[in-house]
Amino acid sequence: MTESVKVQVVKVGIADMNIIKPPYTIRTSGLGSCVGVVIYDEKKEIAGLAHIMLPDSSLAKSGQINVAKFADTAIKELVQVLVKEGARMPFLKAKLAGGAQMFQFASGGDLMRIGPRNVEAVRKELSDLRIRIVAEDVGGNSGRTIEFNLNDCLLNIRTFTKGTKNILDWIWLLKSQKYDRYICNRIIIACMALRAVLITNRITMLGGCPMSYLTIEEEQSCWKNWVDCRDPLAGYILVKKYIPLVSYHVQRISVSLPKNVSRDDIRSLGMMGLFDALERFDTKRDLKFDTYASFRIRGAILDGLRKEDWLPRSARDKAKKIESAIEKLEQQYMRNLSPTEIAAELNIPEDEVYAALNENFFANVLSMDENPQEDDKESANFHIKDEKADLPEEHVLRDELYEELAKVIETLNEKEQLVLQLFYKEELTLTEIGQVMSLSTSRISQIHSKAIYKLRNTMQDQKI
Repeated sequence: MTESVKVQVVKVGIADMNIIKPPYTIRTSGLGSCVGVVIYDEKKEIAGLAHIMLPDSSLAKSGQINVAKFADTAIKELVQVLVKEGARMPFLKAKLAGGAQMFQFASGGDLMRIGPRNVEAVRKELSDLRIRIVAEDVGGNSGRTIEFNLNDCLLNIRTFTKGTKNILDWIWLLKSQKYDRYICNRIIIACMALRAVLITNRITMLGGCPMSYLTIEEEQSCWKNWVDCRDPLAGYILVKKYIPLVSYHVQRISVSLPKNVSRDDIRSLGMMGLFDALERFDTKRDLKFDTYASFRIRGAILDGLRKEDWLPRSARDKAKKIESAIEKLEQQYMRNLSPTEIAAELNIPEDEVYAALNENFFANVLSMDENPQEDDKESANFHIKDEKADLPEEHVLRDELYEELAKVIETLNEKEQLVLQLFYKEELTLTEIGQVMSLSTSRISQIHSKAIYKLRNTMQDQKI
């Protein structure tokens, strides 16, 4: 392996490989049919890049071979070097680019598909090593230059025909940026659902029947595969097995919530709690996963609800105490209560009762588009009129009025038109207009009054 450092960039040549740690980035160019493979552990901040020319070392001539040249030898060698330098095998990720079909051959034989064969061989080796491909830019007919930066796990790709673009791990993006938590949850749930469909197809082809019908030995095998190498199939099976636990807590918590809180949102929060429990669970501890996951699921739901709540937790607790006291006293006296009676029951000032009830009232959110009726019949929608909005018919009427007013103003004499223009358009005072026209202020006032009188009479006569 060779190393050339320039401006903190490690360059990798053709049929070569190298590794980096911060603050260096790593780059390779000349990726036509060749494939550039980046394997990295973001937590340990170490990455390696291999510039692969051919898919299989069996194509090499007899004698010593260059292991970096072939997909089946380069990836294994690169992974061994990374692990030796401190990378963790279960947490390695990969990104790849290249594998273009630079020339079209009339024969169309498989031997001439060097680029696509390189991509297929790289994918197979990474799959065998259980290294997840988080992003790729392969195929086409253009050469590429790639550069990987460990600081943001971003792979910069430059092509002659398409310019520059970046590919990165979308989960890393969601975790690193301050996106709205609700949006992040929905994106992750959608992607997990897509992966679930793909893995379900795989399970069907294998003739398996996982989920709730797992035996103890099968579940233990799934846990072993998940803990050792984060096997997606094992993770999916475990998630599907414990989804009823999420539904149980969603039903229990949603009973005491107002109707404007969506049950789908609560379920999304619960699923995030289940994923978190799956990531953090330690199988070596003497603890059932059901018990541990229940705490994580319930905690995730409550944390999400508190984050979206407009009221602080102390104000919400106080409002609940007041509501409980009202319910108790109404049952006792069989009538509506006064704030004084509520305050006496709770031993708090009357003003505090008013403040707590007002805060709770304004914290409730109602949808203008939601049907207030319990049945499915159509009902009137609610609208709030914007008083400042310019309605189309009002705009047309105003334009017509301006046109008529302009015609009437043209009937005035020159001095009257000039006074109106200076007073209303230029916003001069009567004294300033008098100085401009070399007239007294009182004379300007007379001209102004006479012009307004003429305009009013003319418009009344024409019924404008």
